[in-house]
Amino acid sequence: MTDEVFIEYLEDQEQDSKVVVWREKYQLPEAFILILGSLDVRKNFERQLIAYNQLTEENKCALVIVGKTPLLTKKAMAVLNGKENFQRLGVRFVANVPREEMPLMLAASKVLLNATLAEGFGLPTYEALAVGTTVVTGPLESIAGIKSEGCF
Repeated sequence: MTDEVFIEYLEDQEQDSKVVVWREKYQLPEAFILILGSLDVRKNFERQLIAYNQLTEENKCALVIVGKTPLLTKKAMAVLNGKENFQRLGVRFVANVPREEMPLMLAASKVLLNATLAEGFGLPTYEALAVGTTVVTGPLESIAGIKSEGCF
């Protein structure tokens, strides 16, 4: 095992075609906001859902939550006011995304909503920015040094 971090950069055209194939594999819409779901308190899952739910209809696109578990689904349904609202909002769960597919998943999303309360290194933030995805995050020390147009 190594402590080194590698972020793979693909040529734009190559990345675009791989993203299309990835999106089709998981049957996801062209535009979506991504949350890496976890019920760990520090991941701030509930507040991220509340923030998503407060978007205006004209600014709202589908929400994809990676990390499908019964408890995660139950919590999300409670916060987003039930199954009917879930379907209307276009909320989708994707489970078991292999680590090697993370760059494609991040590139496929319009926004990574990663407003965690604590983060070790903040790798998903760096990976999303590396593939050109906008990131909405909190004021964490681990990512405070990021100076990028795509990080809010």
